[in-house]
Amino acid sequence: MQVGRPLLIASILLLSLFAGCTFLRQTHFSLLSLVIDDDEGFPRMVLQFNTSDTSHLILTDPSHTVLFSETYYAGVHNESIYFSGYRTTVPAGMYQLTATDSSQHTIFEEEVSFNGANLSITSLSIDGWDSITGSPSVAFHLSLTNTGDLPAYPSRLTILQGSFAKDVLLLPKVILPSTTQSLTCFVPPLPPTAEDTQLTMSLFDRTGMILSHTNLSLVKKTPVSSWEYTWYYFGSHTLKIPQIDWFSEYYRSVERFDFVDYAAYVFDPYDDSYLEFLVDRILLLKEVRSDVEKINFVASFVQSIEYKNDDPENDSYEYPRYPLETLHDKQGDCEDKAILTAALLQSLGYNVSLLRLPHHMAVGVHLNQTIPPYSYYVDRYYFLETTTLHMTVGKVPPEYEGLTNISTYPLTPRPLPVHRWKDATRFKVSTGADYVTVRMIVENFGTEPTGSIEIHGAFYDNSSQIYNHQAMIVSSLSAGEKQVVELSVDVPVEISTTLKTQLFIDDIMVHQRESTSKFP
Repeated sequence: MQVGRPLLIASILLLSLFAGCTFLRQTHFSLLSLVIDDDEGFPRMVLQFNTSDTSHLILTDPSHTVLFSETYYAGVHNESIYFSGYRTTVPAGMYQLTATDSSQHTIFEEEVSFNGANLSITSLSIDGWDSITGSPSVAFHLSLTNTGDLPAYPSRLTILQGSFAKDVLLLPKVILPSTTQSLTCFVPPLPPTAEDTQLTMSLFDRTGMILSHTNLSLVKKTPVSSWEYTWYYFGSHTLKIPQIDWFSEYYRSVERFDFVDYAAYVFDPYDDSYLEFLVDRILLLKEVRSDVEKINFVASFVQSIEYKNDDPENDSYEYPRYPLETLHDKQGDCEDKAILTAALLQSLGYNVSLLRLPHHMAVGVHLNQTIPPYSYYVDRYYFLETTTLHMTVGKVPPEYEGLTNISTYPLTPRPLPVHRWKDATRFKVSTGADYVTVRMIVENFGTEPTGSIEIHGAFYDNSSQIYNHQAMIVSSLSAGEKQVVELSVDVPVEISTTLKTQLFIDDIMVHQRESTSKFP
């Protein structure tokens, strides 16, 4: 017995030491902060946490669907977890945040309960335009308050006033929890019979879910001035339309696109109601009977707007304007005037396109009739010059006759998918892995669903040799929809390369991005 005692003591010491080592290797996870906010229209949970070793973080929604799952190495991390799709209402209920260690043992668990958004209209002011008898309403300024604990995304407003009803598309806005935001919308002038003292207003999100329903008394209107335009086309004409500086300022704040398909500036839906009202006002000024007369008169309005280059010192610089920017500025160059003309003709139901020529842009008009003595210019479109007065549809300026290098961008319903990088992060880990993860936003600027989109990512050397190609599929995006996606690509070793990402539909590349720096 005494001979075995030292062995017993040694065994106990070894077991104690092993237990101590096991304790030292235990992974600790602590949640440092949790904030609910919005990221470019995507409701998200922003976390900061610390993990002492490799851990895995999971978030599940009230239906136990996994919303997020990712692995992290030791250190402090900041992470954004998206609750739902673009401008989509987040379901209320219990969300489960769980962290596990490398052995899949749970080391952290927390339930986060949300009651949802609670949106209300807390104040209303109205702009009245006195260029029409009765000073009708032309803009509603709303104050929206969210007393809930999740973001709210009002998308449409319905207005009932007497026997009159109007459905209005709202500018994109997020109302974060415990905040009040202002929102302004254009309302086509209501007929005099609708000037009732009571308003019933309902707010909806993009899925049709009701966010707020309110009865309000009609408040006093603040008068607004007019934008005024005068031109001569078989007689003198003066057009007055409501001055809506807030609308043009919104468009001035929108980032310009990096692609040449300027149909996106026409496809934008938020100014549709104003442009419809505008073209109706134009056609009240002159009796026009045929389609050709109607097109020429509308075009004459835009042709009369002052032509001015975006940068007088640099002819190659382009700043394409949305229609309301050109109306506000009362000036524009060829693409600005073509965009405005195309938008007005499209609102009248005509089949039009933008025509890109060398150093110029015009409008193409398709008609189911001939326009003697003219012929089609390209793809069964008649040429319409928008920079010079009295250039009627079908007439081609001499400098643009006989060209073959013409690009046509139809304004018929179609998808227009593009993507941009939110961030690109390079990871070098102790295992030897070296890769770049690109988080990007894929968006459909068109008017029809995209169908499936393939996203390709790879590195390219100076001879266009492809390295470490990766691909993923994004499901169909509806018109105006966005999606956040991530793609990781391994960095080639000892080769100078550029990272590129590309969008493909039906095996045709429709958009490309590339890094400004070289790797490795």
